[in-house]
Amino acid sequence: MVHRISVAVIAVIPLAVPADPGAAARAAPDEQVHVIELPAPGQAPKLTPSSNPESASTTPSTPTRTNDPAQQAQGESDQLRAARQQVTQLQAQVDRTSAELQNERARTASLEKQLAAERAQRDQTARAIADRGASLGVASDDLARANQSLVSGSPDVARDAIADAKARAAEAARTAAVQGSSQQAALATQAQTWASASEEALQRGDLFQARQALDAATRAAQAAQARGAEGAANGGRSGGEY
Repeated sequence: MVHRISVAVIAVIPLAVPADPGAAARAAPDEQVHVIELPAPGQAPKLTPSSNPESASTTPSTPTRTNDPAQQAQGESDQLRAARQQVTQLQAQVDRTSAELQNERARTASLEKQLAAERAQRDQTARAIADRGASLGVASDDLARANQSLVSGSPDVARDAIADAKARAAEAARTAAVQGSSQQAALATQAQTWASASEEALQRGDLFQARQALDAATRAAQAAQARGAEGAANGGRSGGEY
């Protein structure tokens, strides 16, 4: 049989068991109370601490809030300073982004202007090629008409047609050279040269040489016209490529 007693000082009190084991704990709340269990004969005594709610419980510390106006003002000033720094950083980011956007817009406008100029130049070159082709086509027709006039015995008609064809060939050679169409310019110049040779043969009364020169002038004018058509098909390339 086990008996429980409560004492303020660890001790073994034989036989005397108080009627109320918790009385000692209530009598000395500030002291640690231990309970000795008296075991049956042959067993060692066992010491166990008593569960004293008042001694075991601990009250958490509550942080003390300062009421110092100076400290409160300093804290608010630090928060305001941090907010201002954040606003300044954000404003700097906005300014950088705005500057980059303006630079990009200016670059885009420059590229668009350059593209428009290149398109205008390309269109102008294409129109010039088309005009030269048409002029060389008319020159070829004039040379063919002049040759037929010589065959039919109309040298005066042939001279007018040759003069017209020579003028058109000369203008085609000039514009082709200006725009870098070196091969077309050379062929147009050949047509002009042969047309002049035909005129000189007519002045001498040599119809055979006049017709030979007309044939050569016609072939050169047709070749120049074909070269211009190739250049137009290739996008009006310059630099002496056609």
